[in-house]
Amino acid sequence: LCLHGSFVKTLREKYTLTGTEDSVFEFKGSEINTAKAALHECQELSLLHEYYFMLLLVGKSYIKLDIDRTRGEEIVTLAVDRIQQRRSSTDYAYLTECLNRIN
Repeated sequence: LCLHGSFVKTLREKYTLTGTEDSVFEFKGSEINTAKAALHECQELSLLHEYYFMLLLVGKSYIKLDIDRTRGEEIVTLAVDRIQQRRSSTDYAYLTECLNRIN
């Protein structure tokens, strides 16, 4: 998905795309629905198995892929809270390092 987004961005910068609102190049329609479904499943599994670093990546993916910025930020906040509350101080310190790298 990230590579697809990068490809679309490159195409938009080099070419004028018109009349393609539902095409593969505009990253809408079934592609975005598939991405949302995959991220939702990852979110559920992350919470079920307490994979909070994976949950963090889910939230960042919502933001980076520009699927739903608000939801992504909420998921990132949830992941940070869960790591802070339920994991060691070492994990929380590592979280800060991860966030710096991801951003």
